[in-house]
Amino acid sequence: RFQATILYNGAQWKNRTIETFVGGKDGWVQWYGTTSPGGKTTTGYYLRKMVDENHDIIAHSGGVAPITIIRYAEVLLNKAEACYHLEGKTAVANDAVRAIRARVGLPYTDKGGSELMAAIRQERKVELAFEGHWYWDLRRWRVAHKQYPEGLTGYQQHGLKIEDNGDGTFTYNYVSVDTEDRSFSEKMYQFPMPTSELQNNSEVEQYKEWK
Repeated sequence: RFQATILYNGAQWKNRTIETFVGGKDGWVQWYGTTSPGGKTTTGYYLRKMVDENHDIIAHSGGVAPITIIRYAEVLLNKAEACYHLEGKTAVANDAVRAIRARVGLPYTDKGGSELMAAIRQERKVELAFEGHWYWDLRRWRVAHKQYPEGLTGYQQHGLKIEDNGDGTFTYNYVSVDTEDRSFSEKMYQFPMPTSELQNNSEVEQYKEWK
């Protein structure tokens, strides 16, 4: 699924090889290092998922892909998570996760308890990558405030600075593409009551987390 989701250095795209190394055809730029990156990557990667390789942007400047409201893969993952919380439905949850992995030729071993939930979360992370679910999943599971990698606190986005060694090999250096650590406060699980509502109704009080 990585190859189907990401364009990486050496990947094939539109009958050529992607070059995300420093000085390569697709190039690399330092995060915050230039005001005109010119389409070059700061992470060493580009998004492949949901992009039609055969689409000619010159001939058709607009998008041609249909809007996906919900995928069957998400339906199965929702089913797996619901069954995890239902007594006696562990086998059904495992079957749903297995169906997701079988589609891409990956093996799966039945799990139970916390290991099953961890497997469901991992499948949501990789199967639904870049589809706008992960942030809201972490909020829904009430783990967003926890330290990374479980939550969204105390981490920076990272990428790879790739340098061509000139002999067919490359040097990969882990680099940050953030200016500071990210964090998620517990009070963010609940949005504050708008000031206008508080002014219009004296019986309404602000949530204690936002006072």
